[in-house]
Amino acid sequence: MTSQPSAHVLGRRKRKVEVSPGARYRRRDAPYMVWEVIAAHAGTDGKPYVVLFNLSDPTWRKTLSLAELESGSQYIRLPRI
Repeated sequence: MTSQPSAHVLGRRKRKVEVSPGARYRRRDAPYMVWEVIAAHAGTDGKPYVVLFNLSDPTWRKTLSLAELESGSQYIRLPRI
């Protein structure tokens, strides 16, 4: 799923972000908890969302907006191995 380009404060557009199942992230405040994308979908509001599961406990899942996930304020994308 690709996020829509958005206007930047200086008038520049942010790059499009491609997030696919298997992409891994970690929270800035919990560096040893790794989350993996298992699905992406458009919400009823038309915005893209992703479903993540915790690698250490696969029963622990969460849904986040793609914008929040890729903003860099809480989550850091991990390189593919």
